[in-house]
Amino acid sequence: MSQTLGNDELHPELAKCVVTLSSGVQKISHPLVTAMLYAPQMNGLHNAMLISKNLALEESIQNKNWKRYISLHEQPYSLDAFKKISHELTDKDYWTFLGKLWADSNSIWQYGELFANLLKSQRDGKQNIMTAKEESFLSSLPDQIAVYRGHHSHNRLGWSWTLSYVKADRFSRSLAIRRRGVVRATVSRNDITAVILRRSEMECIIDPVKVINPVAFVPSRWEMPDILSLATEGAKGLTVLSDHSIHGRTHWHKVDWNVQKLSRMIKVDRQVCRLFAYLHDCKRENEHKDPQHGQRAADYVEELHKLGKLEIDNDQLALLVEAIRDHDKGFTSTNPTIGTCWDADRLDLMRVDEIIDSNYLSTAAAKGMKWKL
Repeated sequence: MSQTLGNDELHPELAKCVVTLSSGVQKISHPLVTAMLYAPQMNGLHNAMLISKNLALEESIQNKNWKRYISLHEQPYSLDAFKKISHELTDKDYWTFLGKLWADSNSIWQYGELFANLLKSQRDGKQNIMTAKEESFLSSLPDQIAVYRGHHSHNRLGWSWTLSYVKADRFSRSLAIRRRGVVRATVSRNDITAVILRRSEMECIIDPVKVINPVAFVPSRWEMPDILSLATEGAKGLTVLSDHSIHGRTHWHKVDWNVQKLSRMIKVDRQVCRLFAYLHDCKRENEHKDPQHGQRAADYVEELHKLGKLEIDNDQLALLVEAIRDHDKGFTSTNPTIGTCWDADRLDLMRVDEIIDSNYLSTAAAKGMKWKL
């Protein structure tokens, strides 16, 4: 082994896998050894790793330790390794391993149609893709569910969806290309292959032929530009103005959209509810614990009213201030306007990986629409 470590020549098997990027940087992309920045002085280490992993692979095959066999492969190649030995697996292990591979992958797209083909297997026990918690959660969902998918131009439909518009939008923005967006669709619970909660994405694995009426989803088309401007001004310099904020503009637009849907089913002061959507989180100073952000936002609303920038009367102001001040306290309200404000916000809790609890919803309308907005 010491001779290998001191060897300046890269193993021929690895040498074939050295790739030169457009930037001129070289990398190693081998099923057992990857290096994002290849440097010849590291040849000994790379060679030793290859030899060590090959020995471990032989041992895994002899012992039929298929879990270890798969894990020895670098992530971009782990699914190929799974396919290679899939005939050796029990039905339960087939689906359990496949679920873990999905949950551990950061780029499902890189596998092309391979994941889709493996998911279409007729082997028994497909529910084993999920953990017990995930399976229980899926069974608790209503018959029809709203799902979202962030995409770029050529993959508008695919197998990966989420229950959260905000998460889909954040993924879409992370692509850093112009032709991108979010698709919203409806799906039957029985047509969901699996729910994956392990990735912090509230993800649903769904055969794209099973989704119903997939359409481009742009809730901001109904925004209140003047109020959005005030909210943005109030949040200047704060993290909620980041494109990737879970409490920022994407969330405000979604809460407004929820308000408009709920207000068709219950009599509320829609103006107050829509103002709440844009102003309730505009004074957040971080994305985590900020127990005073509701009070700060309520103070900001009162200041705006004094300056004549909110065209509402004193009764509406009182409702708005209470709704904003207490929106994160876990309260419910018998007042339909305040209750709808809080419900519209809580129906977007999937963006922070929280499962919606009907006990914290104030209105029958929201309880009936849970998972459908």
